[in-house]
Amino acid sequence: MMIRRSLTISALVLAGMTWSFSVSAQDEDMERWKRLTWQMTMDLDTPNLVPPAVQWTVLDKDPVPGFKNRVKKMHVYYRKQLERAKDKAKKELARSSQMKVSWDMGFKEVTGDKVYLLTSAPGVSHGFSSNTPDGKKWIVRNIVRIKG
Repeated sequence: MMIRRSLTISALVLAGMTWSFSVSAQDEDMERWKRLTWQMTMDLDTPNLVPPAVQWTVLDKDPVPGFKNRVKKMHVYYRKQLERAKDKAKKELARSSQMKVSWDMGFKEVTGDKVYLLTSAPGVSHGFSSNTPDGKKWIVRNIVRIKG
């Protein structure tokens, strides 16, 4: 009986030590994760957007120069399209489509696992973290139309 008690106590002590080492290792893992990642929190506040959601990604380079270059390259073609439009509304639609296509073409290298969905809900924030190298980043979203 005494041997059984001693074994039970030894087993409990060993289990307790194992658990404390496990918790300590988890704490160390969490601290290492915090040091090696960057985090941000975002909210979407667009009451006129239906559905209240936008696609977004994080880029390592500024997408605007590429967008401007694509528009400049397509300038002649875009101008011909606008000249063929018969009224102001069709010209606006053509111009808007041209800009959307030029913007969207900048995301050919963005893979599906790097596209995120930001949704809107009262009082709800979305957290994001990454272990990509630090440095200047651009948070870029897909074009969204509000009220046409």
